[in-house]
Amino acid sequence: MTTLQQFSLEAARRYLQSVVFIDDQIFDEHTGMAVQAVDDLPKPRKKIYEPEQSAGDVLTQVDDTEVDAQDNDDSHRPKDLVNSFAREGIICALYEPPEEFDVDPASDIFKLCERPDIIVLDWDLSGDEGRKTLDLIAALVNQSHQEFPQHTRLLAIYTIDPSLEGVANHINDRLTEEGLQPEPDRSPFRLQSGATRILVFGKDRKRIGEEEKFTVKDEDLALRLIHEFAEMNSGILPAYALHGMAAIRRNSKRILDRFHGDLNGAFLLHRALSKESEEAFDQLPELLADELQAVLEDAHLTPSEIADIANDAIANLKLTPPSTDWRYTPGGRRFPATRYVSEAVVRELLSNGKLDRTIFPALEQVIDISKPGFGGIGPDLMQALVTMVDSEKSQANQRLASLFAVRTQYDQSMRRLYHGSIIRQRNADVGRWTYSFCVMPVCDSIRLDRSNQFKKEQLVRFPFWNLNENVMLLDQANRRGIALLPPGTSEYLLISAGGKSRDMLWLAGFQIDEARGQVISEKSEDGRFVFISDASVEIEWVAELKPLHAQRIAHDIGQNLSRVGLIEAEWLRLLCEH
Repeated sequence: MTTLQQFSLEAARRYLQSVVFIDDQIFDEHTGMAVQAVDDLPKPRKKIYEPEQSAGDVLTQVDDTEVDAQDNDDSHRPKDLVNSFAREGIICALYEPPEEFDVDPASDIFKLCERPDIIVLDWDLSGDEGRKTLDLIAALVNQSHQEFPQHTRLLAIYTIDPSLEGVANHINDRLTEEGLQPEPDRSPFRLQSGATRILVFGKDRKRIGEEEKFTVKDEDLALRLIHEFAEMNSGILPAYALHGMAAIRRNSKRILDRFHGDLNGAFLLHRALSKESEEAFDQLPELLADELQAVLEDAHLTPSEIADIANDAIANLKLTPPSTDWRYTPGGRRFPATRYVSEAVVRELLSNGKLDRTIFPALEQVIDISKPGFGGIGPDLMQALVTMVDSEKSQANQRLASLFAVRTQYDQSMRRLYHGSIIRQRNADVGRWTYSFCVMPVCDSIRLDRSNQFKKEQLVRFPFWNLNENVMLLDQANRRGIALLPPGTSEYLLISAGGKSRDMLWLAGFQIDEARGQVISEKSEDGRFVFISDASVEIEWVAELKPLHAQRIAHDIGQNLSRVGLIEAEWLRLLCEH
């Protein structure tokens, strides 16, 4: 196991806290107590699936008396399964649904499945041959697809059924019918649909081939699921996210103690004294975020741990060859550098943050890369580096850039026009979208129901700054780059804030929402958030920058507007500015 895999496993083990196990034969119908043995094959059933040359076909050729003996001897105890999770410090809730139950979002079983870290389902509930389990899986996966960001789930089928392949094919067919696009992950018994991973495990009985690898004893189920959960969240960032959230979970009581109930009076006095300028309840998210950040910083990895994890990831990173040959000039002649040379350059750069010029003395593409802070690196070389490390062509660099700068929107009901909002409008002249950044100060974006414009039933005017799609162009002007995913697209957009105020600054007026005291847009039927400005122009909300990124752009704009124009000796200005 590599260092990164070990870190992912330990982070998953510390993070996981709850599992729900759903089976139709857990409790005695008379006493309500957990039964001593659970056998979910109590009666004959027809074969659920018969693919050509499947493991299930081979298994059915086993002598019937041998299979019957297995079924009669097989028993599964809830106690063993619960104990397997208890050893890992994970709470396992047992749930036995009624014979007939709904799986819609308002149902009891759906609500139960929304919160656990892992969901374990029996395949055959009340002899229905997987019908209700399929309905529940489809409902949960469909909900995850409809949310942004998607709700990550690990669903595991744990069954005595003789054909795991048949169960997996039923799940695959149902999700395909629902348009949820399941994909096998290195095995037909491990399916991925969006952010949901579905595993098909067999209870302990004789199986052959690939099915044997997915046969798990009750007492081993917890450890197997922890490994699968860690693998589902493999990688530096997901593993660190689990590591951080586990730290927050462990410190939740201490965080709550910081927000004690006896602070009510003090908080209400603070709210009263600041009510004319802002709402104190709006300050609580930042207050809580500061405590969470303190926990995360105290749980930070040591330098040696960071080095081990990074070096492991670098050594195992798959690199894509550059789209054009890298060239070097030994003896004044040019030869195309091999793929191995370009990969060696990138691995050296990732490991040390610089290049040893004695190793790569005359490589044409990277001749200027050793400048301090990588100053002067050109867009061609930067594009080559970005492409090489994104081996899956998943726009990983753009997604990371967006994660740094763009605030995730978990509420999908409405959007507000605010300092840092990025909007777009259709430009009829060029036949494409033009993007802009809202530079209205925060204090002037709220409590607009108290403004003079509102009292006079006038529109409130917001200033905007045009954004350019010139990030990958050679441009000497000072810019601030932004990566974002426009609504309704799958390609990230790279835009930048810069330029002169005479070209970039513009105003638009909007109606104030009386209830909220802000400019608000609710989601339209086509899923967009649209503001109607003066002159009846549609302006669509696209994204919202994180506060400090928005403030940095506003600071640049403020500096641009406050420049002092004067006459000075040109030779002295040029000498001092460069």
